[in-house]
Amino acid sequence: MRQHATIAMEKATAQWTAELAAKDASVQSHVDKTKRLADDANAMLHRRNQALEAKLTEANNRIAVLETQVRPVQLLTKRVKALEAVHHENKRLQQELTTAHRDAAAAKHTRSKTKPAQDAFDILLASPTILSNQSQHSPSKSADNEALKSEVGRYQNVN
Repeated sequence: MRQHATIAMEKATAQWTAELAAKDASVQSHVDKTKRLADDANAMLHRRNQALEAKLTEANNRIAVLETQVRPVQLLTKRVKALEAVHHENKRLQQELTTAHRDAAAAKHTRSKTKPAQDAFDILLASPTILSNQSQHSPSKSADNEALKSEVGRYQNVN
């Protein structure tokens, strides 16, 4: 029986060894397949990363080009804003000038209804600076008054 048990034990050992070898081969095959899939996935991801890095580099280069193109436009935008401010100020000044002309015309129209018309010479003579300059350069007022009185007296005597 011992012999029979030994043979049975050897058969069982051989069978288990064969099963283990088959399982080992199956597991090894599965590991190899998984490793190949992982390597393929890594290679694909590496290629994808390289393509994305190339696109990123291209995009960065394009951004640099656009930034160099935008700088002059930014300067022009600043100039345009400054010109718009000047234009706005010119409009405001033109409106003020128009208002001043209207006010002057209205004042002249009102004056023409109430007073006799004055020309520019009369206005200049009435100006305080002209009057002050006249008094500085004219002979004394008393002498002028005396001369005027004598002239008036002569004309009165003639008539």
